[in-house]
This record gives sequence, C-alpha cells and structure tokens, in this order.
Amino acid sequence: MLKQASKILLLSAIAYAPMTYAEKSAQTADALYQGQLETGEVVYKTLTGEVRDNKLIFESDIVIDEDLQASQYGIQPQGVIIDGSGYRWPSGFVPYVISGVFSSSEQNTIRQAMDVIESKANVRFINRTSQANYVSIIKGSGCYSSVGRRGGMQQLSLGNGCVYSGTAQHELLHALGFWHEQSRADRNSHVTVNYNNIEAGREHNFNQHISDGVDIGNYDYRSIMHYGNYAFSKNGQPTIQRIGSPSYTLGGNVMTSKDITTLVSMYGSPNAINPPQISGSGAYCRGYGELNWDPVSGADYYRIEGVSTSTGLLSFSNSTSNTYYSTNGSESLRYTVRACLNDGTCSERSNSILIRFYEICL
Repeated sequence: MLKQASKILLLSAIAYAPMTYAEKSAQTADALYQGQLETGEVVYKTLTGEVRDNKLIFESDIVIDEDLQASQYGIQPQGVIIDGSGYRWPSGFVPYVISGVFSSSEQNTIRQAMDVIESKANVRFINRTSQANYVSIIKGSGCYSSVGRRGGMQQLSLGNGCVYSGTAQHELLHALGFWHEQSRADRNSHVTVNYNNIEAGREHNFNQHISDGVDIGNYDYRSIMHYGNYAFSKNGQPTIQRIGSPSYTLGGNVMTSKDITTLVSMYGSPNAINPPQISGSGAYCRGYGELNWDPVSGADYYRIEGVSTSTGLLSFSNSTSNTYYSTNGSESLRYTVRACLNDGTCSERSNSILIRFYEICL
C-alpha cells in the first residue's frame, strides 16, 4: 500500500464489466457487473446509478457505461483487466476536443483548469488531431466523466452550473483515473453518512462502490474529489460529516497537497522547464505581427498557439526552434508560446500577445 497521498487509483485488484442493465425508474437504474479477482475468481456486483444523456452515472458524476443499450461493456481493448496501468493516459498525454457550444469565457475556464493540473504533474492536455483515444468535452446534463482512459472517444460533461475551475479540475481528474475520496474502503472510519438527510432516490451516490480501487495514504477530508457536507441534502442538514468533528468542512475546489502527490504517483512529476516570456507587436494589417522571446534553458523547440478572439477556439498551432515567429493570421488571434522537449512535454503557456486582423492596412 502506497503511503504518500490519500487518493483512490483506478482498478487494481479487481475489474468489473457490466453484463446486464435494468431500469428501476425514469431516474435510476442498476447494472450487474462481472469482475475477476487476482485469484481468478469471478464475482458479481450490482451498481446503482442515475440515467442522464443515455448514460448510467453513479456517485453523481461517474459514467459507468458509455452506451446503456450495449449488452456488454468493452473496456478497451479487453472486457476485464486487472492492471490499472491500462487506464492511464500513455506518457500523460490527453488528447481532447471542446464543443463549440461553450462560450469563449467558458473555454478559457476549462483551459485554465487544464493548466493547473499540468503544473502539478507530468500531464499534458493536447488538442486532438487524429488520436483514436480522446476526451470530448461537452455541455451535457450536469457534470460527469468516465474514470481513466476508456478507449476511443469518451465524453466529459460540464453542463450548466459546472463550468468553474474547481469543477473542471474534478472531472478532468476523474478522466485521469481518480475516484471519489469518500468511496474509499476505509470511509466509515473517517466520516459518517447521514442517510436520513439525503434526497430520496439519491442514497446510492454514497455507496462504497470501489473496493476494486487502491486507497493511497491517509484519508483526505479536504480533497477536491470529496463530497461537500451538504451533498444531496433534502433538508439543509449535513449528509456527510467528519467523525469526531462534525462541523469540519469536507471537500474543496482546489487540489490539496495529497491530491497532487497522488497525481504525481500516477503520472510522474511535472517537467521543470519554464515557460517563455514573450513580447510582440502587430502591423495592424491582415494579422501580420512579430513575436519574440528569450531562450528557455533546456528547451528543444517552441510551440506557438493562436486562440481566436471571436470563437475562443484554438485556430492555429505551429512549432519552431527559433526564439521569434512572424504571424500571418486570417483573423485576430491571441498568441501564446510553450517551451518544449523532444519527448513532447512542454511548459505551461506563456503570457499572451494579441495580434489583430484588419482588412485595411493602417
């Protein structure tokens, strides 16, 4: 048992695959999972979740099955596996696409959440080109994500009321392989669940589904992956409280030191390469401009990215070994630069420079 942090990592001693699906009501459903222990013994387990966007979702925001109509669940490339490393994103690279439904401000919030995670561990969220495995960020019904890399396209939803940095980090950490803290096997030694205060039909969100996970280190009451004290309360009274200190605030909207240590244990330490500091000027004519920056120690090349000021979407990306770049955009773009290594890891984004586009030269 690792001791350096307090998080639950994805699938170690046991893995499950749903075999049947039976609807209980218009809101909730059960899925019977078949699993296999390290001893080879086959076991079965029933999970209860909510039906949203034609997905079975448990613990309020974790996708059990991408397609409820499927008669069996394929965890790519095999239905049942034991080694949790199969759910990691290789080398920490997470290709993603963001739905154009999000406003420019919302997309910036999502990218800022990605930047926070990238600054804590060797994880890089990269714009998808042709990668087969990737995260599609949508504005669905509420907030939810699969846990770990599932294979193929997997959806991460940040619906209305979900587009905040802390919430986005929470869902992105699910996609990286985190379960909820309060679902640990030792949960009942640390917190009390007050079922009498929970909304009818929402009690299943407090079930301990993940004895198949790995509990790492001490229980983290303030983890960004922990429910708050009043989650799913029907009467304004606490639904979950710390044993011995019932008024203690549970959960949070920032990653704790233990959250960070756990992420590092999964993906490694962040690269120490620093971002460049760029300066630039535009000729105010058809997007022409010049970006300049000082060399960054250890950098093998630099990646230039341009985000559209009208859509908020990344519309330009290029690389250079120089410490300058001449722009020629077809629209007004806000440019940033990352210092990168040959293995593909890059620094955080630099400060940004706006190069405007005008049809008539000034």
